[in-house]
Amino acid sequence: MNDQSLDPAGLLKCPSCGTKVPSLFKLTADDIQRRFSPEETGFYMRVCSDCVNSLRRAARLEVRYKSKEMLRNASFTIPPLSLAFYALFRTWTGPVFLITTVIFLTAGATVFKETGQRYAYTHNLVWSLRNRRVTIGFSITCAIIIAAALSQIARFG
Repeated sequence: MNDQSLDPAGLLKCPSCGTKVPSLFKLTADDIQRRFSPEETGFYMRVCSDCVNSLRRAARLEVRYKSKEMLRNASFTIPPLSLAFYALFRTWTGPVFLITTVIFLTAGATVFKETGQRYAYTHNLVWSLRNRRVTIGFSITCAIIIAAALSQIARFG
């Protein structure tokens, strides 16, 4: 089952993580979500059971940042930020437009960069959007839009 040499205690060293285990397992095409087996492409590697599971999770794009947590974080972030920006719009007469424009564009660039990098790697938009940085950037962008709308409504209405 293994091509590795045994140490005196009868344990094999996993080439991926370096831990010593009693047996190593061969990666299959199904393990890493590929059409061909790794051995067919010249990748001969046997790994421990922990590494097989972590490679499976990485290949299947298991999300640890769940949708409920993402929505909860956004809903707890947007209202305070909206109030802060609204207070800024109503009280400060300095270069508030320039500052909020820079913040807005930076948040938008963060969302675009994070989503773009993850989508380029996975081609899965839903998985690409489930990211804390994307949630924070989206929350800041929404908060500025809401605060600007409320400020205009208060000014003219």
